[in-house]
Amino acid sequence: GRVFTATSSESFGFSLGGDDLRGYPDGRFWGESFWNANAERRFALGHPVWKDKALWGGAVFVDAGDAALTLSDPKLGAGFGLRLSSQKIVNGILRLDAGYGFRDKTWKFYASIGQAF
Repeated sequence: GRVFTATSSESFGFSLGGDDLRGYPDGRFWGESFWNANAERRFALGHPVWKDKALWGGAVFVDAGDAALTLSDPKLGAGFGLRLSSQKIVNGILRLDAGYGFRDKTWKFYASIGQAF
């Protein structure tokens, strides 16, 4: 997992959503500061293929955050995903995630290359 916080200068702001807070679209929450925390459990699906890595893997995750440095109103997301390990992919991992945003009560789907953290 990871925990991250930041505060901006006067006119610069932060957005939260997408890869930082799965289950919400990019830029769903805005503020002059933010925090987010991610916990993800990765596991192999099937037999190891090369160098002790599985060709297919899975993940379950919980993300939390807010576009403020208070813990009074955290936005929560949770979901699951598939991972494809391949030496032919730059950074080695193709991620396909489905995240549920509890605030918006909607599912969002993500495809990206490389691990989230």
